[in-house]
Amino acid sequence: PRYAAVFLVFFVLLIVLRIARLTLDAQELDVVTIWFAVAFLAAMLLVWLRRKRARLPLWLNLLSFANGMCGNFLFIFGSFYVGAVYGIGEAAAYVYVPFVLGMGCSMAFASKLWRLAGKASPFTVQAAGACAGLVLLMTPFYFPAGVFLVSFFFSGTSSLLNREYYHTQSIPTDRRLVSKFTIQDIGSITCQFITAAFLLALFSFYRLPSAAFFTLTEQTAHPETLVHVVRIVRFWGCLTLAALYAGVL
Repeated sequence: PRYAAVFLVFFVLLIVLRIARLTLDAQELDVVTIWFAVAFLAAMLLVWLRRKRARLPLWLNLLSFANGMCGNFLFIFGSFYVGAVYGIGEAAAYVYVPFVLGMGCSMAFASKLWRLAGKASPFTVQAAGACAGLVLLMTPFYFPAGVFLVSFFFSGTSSLLNREYYHTQSIPTDRRLVSKFTIQDIGSITCQFITAAFLLALFSFYRLPSAAFFTLTEQTAHPETLVHVVRIVRFWGCLTLAALYAGVL
């Protein structure tokens, strides 16, 4: 019942958020943002209080959390970033296609890369590769190349985590993969919340209207200030994720 109540709150807030987007009502958007923050914190508290008492290594929790954040940041914020900088019409070429290609190449070549690494742990290889891809995304170099590289190591890490959780004896057999996806989902939701909050805080600092958030996915010319804001979020988002992956090394 508690989880159903939290789901219902998020569902209602999403409806109101959609209305605010259609009407471009900045005041209504600010109110919904505040309530989203409250609902998010309540959901995180609920998950913490009801968590399973499985004894998992810190590095495994950290890597699962980081990978959940990474997938959300790469796919969702990546779309916002491309929409602001290059135009939303370029999202397929700059984000979606490189993302899918990275996943496909990971399925085909990740295991070969692990063998080439010799005695190095596959998790170390994946974390180091993800850090390298995120550093590339922080630079002004070709954006799709960074998306491809991060997607490659993100996907390989996800496969390794599936195996690791499947063989973790401290978790009941029927809860092993569920535990992995739960931690990843928490990371994904956390990333989405922090990114949105950071964007709105920067909007306030640079005196941009809150409704500008919804123009990121529209085919329109964006002011230079908005482009500067998403570049700031890109830099700090990549830096934070790289630090989390580096914690596993």
